[in-house]
Amino acid sequence: EMVRLGDVCEKKVATISSKSNCEIDYIDIAAIDNISKSILTYKNMDVEDAPSRARQILKINDILVSTVRPNLNAIAIVKRKSDRMIVGSTGFCVLRCTSKAITEYAFYFCQSKLFIQNLLSVAKGASYPAVTDSDVKNIEIPLPPLEIQKKIAQTLDVAAELIALYKKQLAELDNLIKATFYDMFGDPVTNEKGWPIVNLNVISESFIGLTYKPEEVSDKGIIVLRSGNIQNNILDFRDTIRVDKVIRDKLLVQRNDILMCSRNGSHHLVGKTTLIDKTDEPMSFGAFMTIIRSKYYRYLLAYFRTDAFRRQIFKVHCKMKCNTPD
Repeated sequence: EMVRLGDVCEKKVATISSKSNCEIDYIDIAAIDNISKSILTYKNMDVEDAPSRARQILKINDILVSTVRPNLNAIAIVKRKSDRMIVGSTGFCVLRCTSKAITEYAFYFCQSKLFIQNLLSVAKGASYPAVTDSDVKNIEIPLPPLEIQKKIAQTLDVAAELIALYKKQLAELDNLIKATFYDMFGDPVTNEKGWPIVNLNVISESFIGLTYKPEEVSDKGIIVLRSGNIQNNILDFRDTIRVDKVIRDKLLVQRNDILMCSRNGSHHLVGKTTLIDKTDEPMSFGAFMTIIRSKYYRYLLAYFRTDAFRRQIFKVHCKMKCNTPD
């Protein structure tokens, strides 16, 4: 049976008055980690100091679906208990499941490709796509009996735990690579082993990525890699776009290229890298990305992940931001 999401969720969510005299824990869209699907921060504030979008009174197990940039799939479940009222931004569609649906089952459905594609098909705005609460609630969801919903959610819980364990192992491996680099080559900043120092362009080529127009985005085009395609130092194709246009050869990635995020509004994302270890189909990369091509790619990849390189990137990025007029 297929039903509308809105048919298995409460119709309305109460709102708080700006004249209320109390403290709240506020959740805005920036608080959602679209990778872990969790709420990272709650902002404690007085109602009178809260932004105008702080309106929706939330409850435990509410599903928050960001209605802006639906391609990012920024969703989460409210799990934290608080003595204060928990209030969400009006930028969220709040799904509060009735007895017809298991919350975890609906939550996993909202992470599915089907859900994301349906939202993208009705999104308005090219540079800042958005949907409405009605768009979200009009999406149809398969509705098996509650017992089957529960089993599906439990199975996906196990899968999520395995993925989280895998990510933890990747992080530990990354730390091992960093430690091995320092053991072999020393600290790149102090260079106590006296290695020759050269500019990066002496041992590599680098290329800034592709610019394209919204109307060139196409289901049948070439994949354009962006910062969101680098997750835990590996390529992640869950959020990809394709572009239908003529692309120069130098803007097509090659095996053993290093893909780096070179520009981003969030400084912690600038400098993150991954290795293009295979190219099953032609791929390009976006204008905020850089490809570094070198026969020393293994060494450079390890160097780019050191704390010393991250500090250099942070200094340069902060300087660029400070020198940029509003």
